[in-house]
Amino acid sequence: MKKHIKTLVFSLMIVMMSVLMNAGHLYAANNALSFNGAGQYVTVPYNSNLDMTANFTLEAWIYKNSSFPQNYWPGIIRKGNYYIVGAGLPGGSDKLRFGFYGDTEYVIDTQYDILNNQWVHFAGTYDGSILTTYINGVVDKTLTIAGGKTVGTDILNLHIGESSTYCFNGMIDEVRIWNVARLQSDIQANMYRTLAGTELNLVAYYNFDQTSGTSLPDLAGGDNNGTLTNMTGTTEWTAATWNYGYPYVTTGTASSITATTASVALTLVDPGIPATPAPTSGICYGTSAAPTSCVAGNSLTGLTSGTLYYARAYATNTSGTTYGSDITFTTLYAPVITGQNALSTNEDTALTINLGNLTVTDADSSYPTGFSLTVNSGTKTQIITADSGTWDDTADGGTTTITYTYQWQLADDASGKNLVSISGATDTSYTLTSADVQKYIRVQVTAKDDGVGTPASQSATAYSPYQKISITAPVIAQGTDISVSMDEDSTPLAWSTPTITATTAPGITLTWTLSTPAGHGTATVSGTGASPTITYAPAANYNGADSFTAQVSDGFGGTASIAVNVTINPINDPPVNTTAPGITGKMATGQILTANPGVWDDTIDTSVSGASTISYAYQWQLADDANGTNLADIAGATDSSYTLTTADVQKYFSVKVTATDTGVGLPDTQSATMTARLLGIQGRVYAADGTPIAGVWGNAWSETLSIGSGAYTDDTGYYIIYGLKAVSDADAADNGYTVDAVSPGGISQTYPSKAATGGSGIDFNLKAGFSVSGNVKDMNLNPVSGAKVYAASQAYPVQKTGTAFTDSQGNYTISGLEPASDYIVSVSASEYALQYYNKTSDMSKAAPVNLMLSDIQGIDFVLDKGLVIRGFVRANNNSPLPAGITVNAQSASLPKFGDAKTDAQGKYEIIGLDQNITDFIISVRQTGYVPAYYASSGTVLIREQADKVAPAAYSQAPERNIVLTTGFKISGLITFNGQGLSGITIETISPTTGERATVISASGDTLSLPKGSYDVIFRSTDYEELHKTVVIADKDIPLNVSLIAKPL
Repeated sequence: MKKHIKTLVFSLMIVMMSVLMNAGHLYAANNALSFNGAGQYVTVPYNSNLDMTANFTLEAWIYKNSSFPQNYWPGIIRKGNYYIVGAGLPGGSDKLRFGFYGDTEYVIDTQYDILNNQWVHFAGTYDGSILTTYINGVVDKTLTIAGGKTVGTDILNLHIGESSTYCFNGMIDEVRIWNVARLQSDIQANMYRTLAGTELNLVAYYNFDQTSGTSLPDLAGGDNNGTLTNMTGTTEWTAATWNYGYPYVTTGTASSITATTASVALTLVDPGIPATPAPTSGICYGTSAAPTSCVAGNSLTGLTSGTLYYARAYATNTSGTTYGSDITFTTLYAPVITGQNALSTNEDTALTINLGNLTVTDADSSYPTGFSLTVNSGTKTQIITADSGTWDDTADGGTTTITYTYQWQLADDASGKNLVSISGATDTSYTLTSADVQKYIRVQVTAKDDGVGTPASQSATAYSPYQKISITAPVIAQGTDISVSMDEDSTPLAWSTPTITATTAPGITLTWTLSTPAGHGTATVSGTGASPTITYAPAANYNGADSFTAQVSDGFGGTASIAVNVTINPINDPPVNTTAPGITGKMATGQILTANPGVWDDTIDTSVSGASTISYAYQWQLADDANGTNLADIAGATDSSYTLTTADVQKYFSVKVTATDTGVGLPDTQSATMTARLLGIQGRVYAADGTPIAGVWGNAWSETLSIGSGAYTDDTGYYIIYGLKAVSDADAADNGYTVDAVSPGGISQTYPSKAATGGSGIDFNLKAGFSVSGNVKDMNLNPVSGAKVYAASQAYPVQKTGTAFTDSQGNYTISGLEPASDYIVSVSASEYALQYYNKTSDMSKAAPVNLMLSDIQGIDFVLDKGLVIRGFVRANNNSPLPAGITVNAQSASLPKFGDAKTDAQGKYEIIGLDQNITDFIISVRQTGYVPAYYASSGTVLIREQADKVAPAAYSQAPERNIVLTTGFKISGLITFNGQGLSGITIETISPTTGERATVISASGDTLSLPKGSYDVIFRSTDYEELHKTVVIADKDIPLNVSLIAKPL
């Protein structure tokens, strides 16, 4: 480990923040903190114990004064990478958002909007894989994160009431931050009470119960005390009216339901404050939501039969009453009237009936029993039938007849969601349609008796259980796979669609699609009905096995698939010529010309199942010219070589090569023919002094014809290139040959125009190198000396380049450039913008210089300064500034920048700036002064407050002046075990602006920053990183630190 025995004094400039520590003070539970939504919030300085990674919980009581504006995200609790914020979504939203940043953002928005002018308790938990939100202790929403994610860490402050400048408008109370995912029972048990601050896993706790002051103590003792920002500390403290001390109760399920009675369970989660006397509790019930008619205990009596009831638990203590969530239940149906079997009176005597003698009781009737419904039925024309069930009317005592009426009903699920009666469906049976599939059906049966006594008849209604309507998946008659055979390239045996049929329930339309594509070809599957339309084409020259899958769907989730297995038989393909045949030899009587068969490719066959052997046959031919006029075979000239005779003088030769393979597949052999033409292009190659050069490679290539060949020069510098396709003089511009000459020493030259075959005189004069020269002047036509002139070939930007500097007269010469036709020449000089020939700052618009055949003169330039930003840098205390201060102009949106040094008078000129950039930020950093930024209203110290400016022409550019100010400093000693250290990296970070600055201890640098508060970080490879928060108001501050060694 490094040990340095040296005393260090380091100097830093820090931003001030006032922090008042009041941890440990407890207050009466009666206050909250009010935020105006216009810049008011609480700041808690960074503390590593607030960094959450895997498990955490955020809680708060929240009171909104107004709705969230669109695209506005007011903060409730925000600590860098985790938060509760308002979700002002596009289109309008008053939801709350809970989440965190890891490798990406994971968030969950509440299911419903949060109402204005109403206290609500919100809690969000994360257990390493599941995000959960709770509204008033009830689960609102969950989000499972696949694989679980870790919360990112940062060194940012904790803010309450603000997130990224979005401020909250309302009241906040009881903010709690836990390093564990709290259980729902934990949340419910502590909602309506304050905490002691010593609870396990409680990291930070703020109860906001002060009455004045601008400090907010952390009652959890975690040293996370906050400061009220942009608040007076008086009017913002306000009374909290949420249900402090109330009990917490939950509603259970309903049971023991009859026509007139029921029982509803309840759980008293928290008795509230005080715990004694124990709260009273019971059930509230009624026929509308949020009932207020209550009974003690959980038994309900005197209910009306066949009625939907709402019920919720309640609990009351001396603090107040709270309610659980609503549940619903329906009492049993089928009441009948029992009493006297008969009523009588004397003639002409009035009959009086005391209705009080009649008693309403449950009928001993049963629900209708199951449908006569076939399994997996439910398609068009499928009929389902209702059983009326068993009904009891013996209570009337006499003979009675019961008649039944029916009504069929449909719902989206078994709970009766979106229940509707089917119009006209009132018979004992119902014919299903395809629109009913995936729905839930039941029948309503109404029983009516003719009774005994009065009234003449009574009715009661019951319902069958819901049954889901589904259909059987389609069935493919051919099973799960089918085979087809065809030939390679579909010739001669082409694709033939196999017979595939599918069946399903009557009235259902089947749809066919391709579910798995072919691996070695293109398949399509389409159509509706019992059979599909299938096409298939194998990839070119492919043979072997292939497969794809066809799928049929009934449109209601039922599918069936069949694999189509294709065998592609191999076909013998003819060889393919990849390099044309050629002719070598000397054009003289008695000389032997030799045919080169070229290169032939038969891997199409050999790659399938073995080797393929290629044999060659030759036929020499004569023509009157290079275009093949009067082309004819030479009798008997069928060998690979041919001896020239006197009869051949002034003739043009070609050789026809036929390649035959043994192939794979049918037919057994295949042949292909290519012809090489003689005397395509000829010429001579000389040295710079006119001496012929032997051994130079002459090469000809046609880009449009994709063919080329070459030859070496002989002792006389003569070359002739054979084996080219004929191109006439008229066609040379489009299809002609580019001709190059390459010497053994590597010097190359390209003929300046494309050549036709049969031509002569394609001559070259090779030089060791060419030169380009010219003159550089300024806008006043004065010579510019010392300017750098650079030339580079676009095709060979590394190999073919050169540089020169202008002399006192502005003249330059770049020598030794290799031949190329596309040199781009540019000039750069101090105080001038970069310029390309001819008079452009855009390289893509530069004019190329051709150095193929000769030197080039007259490549001249006239320079200007281009677009500039200029001005002066001065000190606010009129102290002299040294020359050479760097002024930087950086685009706020793009990686574009420029800089310049000040002269002895403080003047700077940043030249050659991009005319398309209009958002340059101008800054100056100088030892001993605060970093400064240009603004038209005056120099600013924060980048975000700087003006964004555009460059201008020199004569029109305004002065952009910057005034530097000195700052405060802190000084002290960095030690390890009492010994001074040097070489420690010291970084300051402004929590407000994010500005960073760095020095190395004992380096002599001094950072000058505005007064205020900064996070100061000490870093070294040998010592543990140390964080300090330092505050300066109006004077220098001493700071000594002691570092701890890293473990070995």
